Amino acid sequence: MREVVADAAGDGVVWVQPHFDPHLYPQFGAPRQVMELVLAEGLAAGARHGVGFGVTIAAMRHRGPGPAEDLARFAAAYAGRGVHALGLTGDESAFPPGPFARAFAIVREAGLAAGVGCSLGADDPLMFGAGLLDEYETARGERGLTDRQLAALARTSIRTSGAPASIVAPALAGVDTWLSQPGDDHGHTG
Repeated sequence: MREVVADAAGDGVVWVQPHFDPHLYPQFGAPRQVMELVLAEGLAAGARHGVGFGVTIAAMRHRGPGPAEDLARFAAAYAGRGVHALGLTGDESAFPPGPFARAFAIVREAGLAAGVGCSLGADDPLMFGAGLLDEYETARGERGLTDRQLAALARTSIRTSGAPASIVAPALAGVDTWLSQPGDDHGHTG
């Protein structure tokens, strides 16, 4: 978690919320012990780097709806204590989201995973190598998004992140400042 937060800070990220399943790391203790350790380390690293930190509990599609519902109950126990969402990982075409509706109802009842907005994030930079800045550069260079579109994605990412207001307000102001600055590699194209 220290490295995830440090890398995110290096990309200018103000809030990082990695997918994580503490059940996958029995060598570090019981799932609750692992979750407490991850939250403590992530929050401490965030404080050192000026980056907000939270966790999305990751349910693997190929394990099926039952285990996802168990993870949803686990996530619900940490609502307001560092866990902000439940996410599905894996092959969506082979494992569509419909059968996981009950898992999402569980976390929704706990106040997590509510509403759908379009945002842009980095998917596990340590594993896949691409950080948030890389993803924005891809969105601009390969997908043709304009600065205004990128700013809208950033605003949605910030607003829907679950980050506290003390992080959200200055981050939104930072997006507006970025968008208003002229520059050679910051041309407003839309």
